[in-house]
Amino acid sequence: MIQTTLVLLFNEKNQLLLWSKRRWFGQWRWNGFGGKFDAKEETPLQAATRELQEETSIVYPAHQLEQIGHIQFIWPDKERPCFVFSWSYTGEFSDSDEMVAIQWFDKNNLPYEQMREADKIMFPLFFEKNEFISLAVYYDENNKLVRWKKK
Repeated sequence: MIQTTLVLLFNEKNQLLLWSKRRWFGQWRWNGFGGKFDAKEETPLQAATRELQEETSIVYPAHQLEQIGHIQFIWPDKERPCFVFSWSYTGEFSDSDEMVAIQWFDKNNLPYEQMREADKIMFPLFFEKNEFISLAVYYDENNKLVRWKKK
């Protein structure tokens, strides 16, 4: 089963680092970092580390990542579990061939109109950091958000 990761990077100003992708799911929209992995070959933490390095050249000690949630993305014909991590980061980063742009945003002023529909629901929940967040997010066959629920 293909699984995914999402890494939310925050700086000392409590801003969130987002990027815009050239291709695949979320293309031309602001996103957190992460991607697909095969659970037979990597753990979620290993996958998050690899994806972040591939997308930004950031190499970090895995023990500094905190898993803050789990999302079950559900379509009519498939499901994709997503492991959500958070990390405070103040170093340098670079772009990749997958990237259109990369930018720090104030977490209270994110460009939701240029993000996926579910991000407006999910991100504020993850920003609270009071508890581990577990969500189910349902899409139709056209990747349109149908509903969501907190588990």
